[in-house]
Amino acid sequence: MVFANSQYATIGGIVQGQPYFVVNANGSAYQVAATQGGAPIDITSIGSGPVSVSQVKPLVVDAVADTMTIPAGMGTIGEGQELVLTALAAPGNLVGAVANRAQEWESEPYYARDVSGSAFKLARTPGGPAVNISSNGVAVRALATGAFGVGTNAVTVGDASTGSTPLALLINGPYTVGRDIAVNNYGTGTTLGGTTNAVSHFTGKITLGKAATLTAAAGGTVHFNTLGGQKITGAGAVNITGAGTVILGGTND
Repeated sequence: MVFANSQYATIGGIVQGQPYFVVNANGSAYQVAATQGGAPIDITSIGSGPVSVSQVKPLVVDAVADTMTIPAGMGTIGEGQELVLTALAAPGNLVGAVANRAQEWESEPYYARDVSGSAFKLARTPGGPAVNISSNGVAVRALATGAFGVGTNAVTVGDASTGSTPLALLINGPYTVGRDIAVNNYGTGTTLGGTTNAVSHFTGKITLGKAATLTAAAGGTVHFNTLGGQKITGAGAVNITGAGTVILGGTND
């Protein structure tokens, strides 16, 4: 499971966006551990505000068939969709490194191919050959492109109903938002970026109708258009803030 509480004080001992595992379940009560069957996390404070908990089931990896299968109820994937994998132990032959999140492994971007129902193979490049997976790995999870599914519509930030509300589109973990983003001239401020110490990406075209702030949390890196040839454009200025690293790439003006 993953905890999220980005606008309030975090539960003491819990890192937002980091996967945890249920231990010592007793009815509706349970503890969480950083590893499967590991020692319970010492909760030092209750935090504040609402906390959302998302269940994250690992993929079923078949190193013989070179496939991965999404568990029931955990979403779908489309042909050619970009994804990033995380794992406690990496599947063999996949490219990646240990991420700065409880020493979890995190892959470089891959692309789904040969999608059949909930099963798919991986390619290193769009439309490229299927990867030969040499071992299953441990607790492998797929982090699909964006929080918006496999659709292609642009994301619009701000409209006439916004008023003076500050606006933000923030990535809470090692995810990629692949859609184009249009920042309209509404609200008192607009922020795009990441809220955890993971590596995340915005890969679509970003059009600024007003100034926007690009941000990365401490220990985190947020890439804007470093994959592919999109860019940030429009009349708005760009301000960079946060304790992490913001990287601009592609064909940015």
